[in-house]
Amino acid sequence: MQKRAWLIILISIAIAIGLNNILFVTNLAAYSPGYQEAAEKLYAPSFGMQILVTVLLAPIIEEFVFRGLIFKVLRKWIPFVFAMSISAVLFGVYHGNLVQFVYAGICGLLFAYLCEKFKTILAPMFSHMIMNLVAVTMTQWKGFQWIFENPLRVVLSTMLCIIVIGMTFIKIQKMDVT
Repeated sequence: MQKRAWLIILISIAIAIGLNNILFVTNLAAYSPGYQEAAEKLYAPSFGMQILVTVLLAPIIEEFVFRGLIFKVLRKWIPFVFAMSISAVLFGVYHGNLVQFVYAGICGLLFAYLCEKFKTILAPMFSHMIMNLVAVTMTQWKGFQWIFENPLRVVLSTMLCIIVIGMTFIKIQKMDVT
């Protein structure tokens, strides 16, 4: 996995930024009062505490539960696509509001795919950490605010993310991890 960590980093950054852009454009947060409350709680602690909890601890715990336990148990009994989908939906529901349901559900699909492809829970754990790091730092340093101030920035950054996701996914899909 170490030699291919850059692929996980690329796809994780692109999905984190691209999904945030898409959710912003859809204005899904307006239909999710629980999201506002969750965001306030998430970003209220100090930046260091956000890094510790959101970037390090949460991905480790959540990946052990959702990919290490739920996905792997389901995978023993049902085909990959169903195990991936069920674990992703449960991961989305666990986050407790509409915006995070969509975001975490889509991320959960990637995390299960990475777990299956790399044959280790470390791959989705690393991806999850990268995505949370992007969310925390882009929020702290007002990166999303800068993107969202200009519709052209939203369109261009989203298109770039889609291209990076597509190219990286193809590269990951073609690689041999034996």
